[in-house]
Amino acid sequence: MAVSANGGTTPVAVTPASAQGQGSRSPQFLPDQKHFLYVEPRSQPPFPVYVGSLDEPGQQGKQIAEVDAGTAKYASGHLFYLHEDQLVAQPFDPDRLEVSGEPVRLADAITTIGVPGRMAAFDVSASGLLIYHSGQAGGRSHLEWVDRTGNLS
Repeated sequence: MAVSANGGTTPVAVTPASAQGQGSRSPQFLPDQKHFLYVEPRSQPPFPVYVGSLDEPGQQGKQIAEVDAGTAKYASGHLFYLHEDQLVAQPFDPDRLEVSGEPVRLADAITTIGVPGRMAAFDVSASGLLIYHSGQAGGRSHLEWVDRTGNLS
């Protein structure tokens, strides 16, 4: 949903409702601030990832990928998502609104939460700094800082 920056009080749907009557998941603006990523929830994977536009509210966006959890994020020219419980990054051009190349595996056994449309426990900053949780959900956990080669910092 969107609310006018000019003081409007009535939200406007910017994505259509899914077949299950649910709204989109994991929305994130792209650098142009007009387009945004979102994942359509379904009863089971794969989940389609779309790019929507504020210029076309309520319209189905352009499908750019399918993911194995209801989370997809953009940062540093890449689309980050889960494929077979592995966190991967695939080149994504936010101007052309297209993925290219092959996904690169970044981490294994990423935790997912909830069914249906389970959400993946990861996030990525605009600079590409990545945080994720691996292993089983629940129980005790702790954060560790690692460099790009996987060595503890």
